[in-house]
Amino acid sequence: MRTIVSANGYLAPSAGELHVLGAMHGFNDEAVDVRASDHAENLSMLVGISPALAKSMNIDSLNVEQLNGRASVRASVPGAMPLVGELLPGHGTRGLITAGHSGELIAAMACGGQLLPLPLPLGVVNALAPAHDVGQEELGL
Repeated sequence: MRTIVSANGYLAPSAGELHVLGAMHGFNDEAVDVRASDHAENLSMLVGISPALAKSMNIDSLNVEQLNGRASVRASVPGAMPLVGELLPGHGTRGLITAGHSGELIAAMACGGQLLPLPLPLGVVNALAPAHDVGQEELGL
């Protein structure tokens, strides 16, 4: 596989013969232990994304108790909404997808809307920065 598959989770292209599949997320869960139940849920998610891909990877033959993994704490908000702004920076559960747009938004806001147009509609911009409503006059629009 030579591309990223992303839906309710993701599957990254292999590095050697190793694929990275993820990612589990639980609110108010600060544990960083690798869990077989999370591996099983990730594999089930892969079946939901692409049964043919899951079959080609022989996931039925995998022992979830013996799989390697990584666990960490993720700062996120319900609904996978990224937060972009002065007081609440961070990305929701889809940070790999939202980071690029967020960078473009921050650059446009830093330029006051003069040099770079907003990459997103003003209503979306305000939803992303709930602690600070952005007005058209603030952006020079």
